[in-house]
Amino acid sequence: MSSFTTVPQMAGSGYGYSSRKANFVSATVTDSVLAAKITGEELAVPIETVEQWTTIAGEHAVKDMLFVVEVFAEWCGPSQAIWSTYVKLYNEYTDRKLKLHKVCAKLETEGGALDKFRTGSRPNFLFYLNGEQVAHVEGVQAPTFEKTIVDFLPDGMLEGAFDGAAEDEED
Repeated sequence: MSSFTTVPQMAGSGYGYSSRKANFVSATVTDSVLAAKITGEELAVPIETVEQWTTIAGEHAVKDMLFVVEVFAEWCGPSQAIWSTYVKLYNEYTDRKLKLHKVCAKLETEGGALDKFRTGSRPNFLFYLNGEQVAHVEGVQAPTFEKTIVDFLPDGMLEGAFDGAAEDEED
């Protein structure tokens, strides 16, 4: 039996359009995500305050962690087209040093880092490592998005993450 299951998803939802009709198309996700009932929308944690932003960007940012931040204009909201990629990343990189976030460009940051994203409709993904922006992907380009993560993802697991190899050695 295949490890993939087809589930309904709103038609057009992957392209940032809103639809008032309940038209459905098929989307493929793994059984583990279905079991956990996780959606791509839930995987990107909202940044709503400057204090939250400073944990990602700047000199007081969390170190040795790759942060991927989707920046969106207030009038159009975050992209739904990236959700399936978020789910895939969740399955591949659980317990790795990767955090997904989303932030509205209206947030007033030091130096106005988000100002240029206030009027555009394309999603922008900023990649931060050790407080520094290391990459920017404009638009939903899943292969480029995933390659950028692979290129910058710090080695190792999150502290306290399950390490099956270490447990096997103890037995």
